[in-house]
Amino acid sequence: MKRIAIIGAGELGSALFEVLKGKSDAALWDVDATKIPDMKPLREIVSSADMVFCAVPSFAMRAAVGGFLPFIDANVTTVISLAKGIEATTKKFTDEILKELMPGGRWAVMGGPMLAAELAAGKECAAVFASPASNDGAQSVFEGTNLRVEISDDTHGVAVAGVLKNIYAVLMGIAAGLNVGEDETAWLASRVMEEMIAVGAKLGARAETICGTAGYADFLATAYSNHSRNRNAGIALATDSPLLVKGEGVLSLPPLIELLGPFSAETAEGKAVAESLPLLSALADMVIKNQNPQEVFKNFFGQK
Repeated sequence: MKRIAIIGAGELGSALFEVLKGKSDAALWDVDATKIPDMKPLREIVSSADMVFCAVPSFAMRAAVGGFLPFIDANVTTVISLAKGIEATTKKFTDEILKELMPGGRWAVMGGPMLAAELAAGKECAAVFASPASNDGAQSVFEGTNLRVEISDDTHGVAVAGVLKNIYAVLMGIAAGLNVGEDETAWLASRVMEEMIAVGAKLGARAETICGTAGYADFLATAYSNHSRNRNAGIALATDSPLLVKGEGVLSLPPLIELLGPFSAETAEGKAVAESLPLLSALADMVIKNQNPQEVFKNFFGQK
């Protein structure tokens, strides 16, 4: 029986704990001790773990991993990130952060459609486990549960796919908030899929990874589910409602734009970048430049 530590008692971490606690020796830890009655110390939980799942937002991942890293043997314990975002200060994806913190160590990233509410409800979900070394028994850990795990060696591609699906799900949420018709929404989703491949290629992700479970499948789940924070963030933006939880998509958009180059009509280079990625450009206009979503969509659909 594998010994599992789950860091982060948010919705996803708690759901993952419920899935694994019957099949493994699983323990849950959170920086907020009030979330977990009789919580064991961090050192005790991770020092004996075979696998440590880090279920925290991307902006907290470096601190979370750095907090428990001294307590583990990096040559024995596999650290798995479930975060799907970009670190704002460094513009690094989760795989790049783990590689920096654990050079030569055992680490992995997990992506795919794993909505916490569905995972906790026992509905079938899918994930992609990507590690530069091996699968470290990831499939056997989840065997017999409602989470089906695929294996990939495209660690960066899985990390990139997780970021892109969140960002483009915000766009689909804006469309829902504006009551865009189903036909236009379907057309928009098809354009998202094309653009995700193009952006993924610029960032070093394989096309098959973007087209698969970690990319398209996760995008569709996130774009259309009422449980999705990113979809709901888009709806809030479209309806001028309070944005109570921004979600990873909103937080990752500015650093992604910076990574891809200037999106500006003021220079030939910036105009070319914006024209090559029209959906991302339109989303940046609405989310970063605070342009009116109704007008942006009106102009965008008029130019298609």
